[in-house]
Amino acid sequence: MVLPGISGSFVFLMLGLYEFIVNHISNLTRLEINSSEVLNLFSLFLGIVFGFSIFVRILKYGLRNYSAIIFAILTGIILASLKVLWPFTLELVLVEILLLSFVALLGFGVVSFLKKLG
Repeated sequence: MVLPGISGSFVFLMLGLYEFIVNHISNLTRLEINSSEVLNLFSLFLGIVFGFSIFVRILKYGLRNYSAIIFAILTGIILASLKVLWPFTLELVLVEILLLSFVALLGFGVVSFLKKLG
């Protein structure tokens, strides 16, 4: 969607709505949908459009006026999503820690480089 690493499906999974939404869409494609499911999908669509437009405006304002803080917040959100997406165990291996550190530093370097260019 707007933030890399955070898709709509991931948000639905976190909220426990993924199966609910997929079932409604599946019923819609098979034309086996009732009026309450249509209302649910319509309200979901309106919420996505409204939320997306508001979030993009807030993000634009924040990046224009507080770019360093916004980049730090977005980087934190993306890195925090790794805990859910990556199958971590309690016993992190040194190689995994080094790999994650390298990727984080690489990302920091790319963002710093792009900021200097722009």
